[in-house]
Amino acid sequence: VERLLHSDVLRMPLGRQYRRMINKALGTRDSRVHYRIGTRKYGWDADLTIYGTLDKLEHIRDFRIIDLDDILQRKEDTKAWVFPDFAKDTFMKRLANGGYSDLSAHDPLGQFFGQSDGPDTAAREYAGKSSPERILKLDNSWSPEWRRLLQDIYTENPLDGVLAAAWGRQQNAVDNTENRAKPPPADRQAPWRRVYWRKERIRQALLQIAARAGQRLKWSGKDHVLALSGGNISVFLSICHEIWDVFLRAERRKPDRERLNPVVHGIDPDVQAIGIRTTSSYWYNKITEQPHGDDRRRFIDLLGPEFRAWLLTDDAMSYPGQNGFSVANKDLDQLPLLRIFLDEVASYGDLVDAPHTTKHRDRKQRRKYYLNPVLSDFFQIPESHTKEPFYASLQDVLKWLKEAEVTLGGSERES
Repeated sequence: VERLLHSDVLRMPLGRQYRRMINKALGTRDSRVHYRIGTRKYGWDADLTIYGTLDKLEHIRDFRIIDLDDILQRKEDTKAWVFPDFAKDTFMKRLANGGYSDLSAHDPLGQFFGQSDGPDTAAREYAGKSSPERILKLDNSWSPEWRRLLQDIYTENPLDGVLAAAWGRQQNAVDNTENRAKPPPADRQAPWRRVYWRKERIRQALLQIAARAGQRLKWSGKDHVLALSGGNISVFLSICHEIWDVFLRAERRKPDRERLNPVVHGIDPDVQAIGIRTTSSYWYNKITEQPHGDDRRRFIDLLGPEFRAWLLTDDAMSYPGQNGFSVANKDLDQLPLLRIFLDEVASYGDLVDAPHTTKHRDRKQRRKYYLNPVLSDFFQIPESHTKEPFYASLQDVLKWLKEAEVTLGGSERES
């Protein structure tokens, strides 16, 4: 189906007529023949016209869509998330076919990749020997009481220190000309440890710690591998392949007696991080392989650094969901060409999209967009989405498109 649609380059509108022939076959309803068409989203466009007629296919009556992306993507409630089992099954079969035995039937991914570092451990690794002043961005605007409190917390736990500093900024702890700075909480209370407030800001805090210490964010371990795969089995296999390749290259340089068996010892997290970084770059470069890829990559090139800048400069962590954006449906309805473009970027897998409802009183229906998780390492932004994304206006998105030199619909857009 995808190839036929691209046949328009031979003669307009040849691809469209081919597609309508397929529609005619689907609408024939011959009980002797059943069809299954597997295609990426962009391959199944909105033209349901039956060849040689003005009739159109009717959803449910003539065909039914099974959206594998929707089934395999992680939802807020992970109980029904089937992708980990799918990935485990695929992983086991590949290893068994390669002659490996003694595999953990319960958790082969954990056996090879181990568990991802907890946030406290990751924060200490990123911070290293950096001073509290550098990581917490302490200046003379902080009172001596706040400075002592934050330095003590940071010494015990760098992650808690950064979260406490962000909470303090939200509570007007920093002195300014308009309001008197508030004192720190009494008796070493820790409101920054409230479960949900903390959970929503952990990944942003780790990003800020790594950046202030001059470090890169690193991904490794079973949880990160699954999260970066984004429910896409091709991305999952690509990550596994690159990690395996880096592991084999590292082992070949060792004497035989020092070589590790991955079934027994697992794969070193640093080796995994290198493989994941290579995979992220690979999928970034793949964007231009398909039609209109240059436009899509310029758009992605604008969004990635923009998201990172938002998260890094928000010292108070007042808006931790700014690694994505959403647009109101009514705005997309006003400019169909914009909807078509964003749908195309999502269909090719460069963005991940989903419907959501604004938490404002108006309860407007919106559509949210995030970068494909596998691109997180390339752009150095968190892959998790624990808070509402940036609510973009139509003008915001058009501004991004202009800066990315993307024209919607060519001459149609200009008219």
